[in-house]
Amino acid sequence: MASQKVLVDTNIFLDYYLNRQSGYLPIGEFASNFIKDTLSCKYIICLSEIVLRKLQKQATSFDLFDDNVLQLLRERNKLEEIKIHYELVKQAKVIMEKNKVPFNDALIALTAKKLNIPVITRDKHFFEELNYIAKVILPEEL
Repeated sequence: MASQKVLVDTNIFLDYYLNRQSGYLPIGEFASNFIKDTLSCKYIICLSEIVLRKLQKQATSFDLFDDNVLQLLRERNKLEEIKIHYELVKQAKVIMEKNKVPFNDALIALTAKKLNIPVITRDKHFFEELNYIAKVILPEEL
């Protein structure tokens, strides 16, 4: 069976690296299980250029990449880097203004739509304002 492609938002990696909690929910554990499932060939993680840049910026401030899961995903061919096209940037600006959401979120949703894959995220903008563009899933729902 082929691995399912999913577009992953920055917050899932931050949940993993920082082993975050949200109230009583162990969201770091959920993210870790998702990454383990990916490494065991259940998923292929697609990351847009925007998410990769955000992760690299966060990594510097939090010193996150000691275990460098991104490199491991690359080595196992479980990571696909997605280039952003100018046409999607133009569309994202319109959606950002229309829905009052961050530009990056609009761009990620449009990228997922273009690739016909779901977005894995915890960001409320995807569930509340952008769910008409692309399917949105929490990592524990996979």
